[in-house]
Amino acid sequence: MLQNTPCPAHPALECWRWLAFKIACALEPDSPELLDRYLDAGAQLLRLGLIDERELAEQTLDLLYRSACEVLLPWHWRCQCLDRLFLPLEALARLSGQDPQLQGRVRSLRVRLACTEMLPSEAPPPF
Repeated sequence: MLQNTPCPAHPALECWRWLAFKIACALEPDSPELLDRYLDAGAQLLRLGLIDERELAEQTLDLLYRSACEVLLPWHWRCQCLDRLFLPLEALARLSGQDPQLQGRVRSLRVRLACTEMLPSEAPPPF
């Protein structure tokens, strides 16, 4: 009998994580549809009950924000990430309802986003 063996992750969850990796590293910077596939994969996880809506919004917001601010990524990719940040932020706002702690978090995230200075992307080093 196998005990203490971790259960393999659901294929949809693994796909979502792989898409997140590709976004964070800008592996397909000329394919903004990658961002849409990531958002769609997250919605699928939610429908399958594999992720909580708040966790999905938090992780998506974190990924897109970190990617948008990463100066080593191409500028146009960072702008694509920034353009989609409103989706998880609005999901969190909707979820905050009567939760004052989450409402405060959403307010602070909005301020943080509004005050974020988008530094120019750095040129890759010459070969």
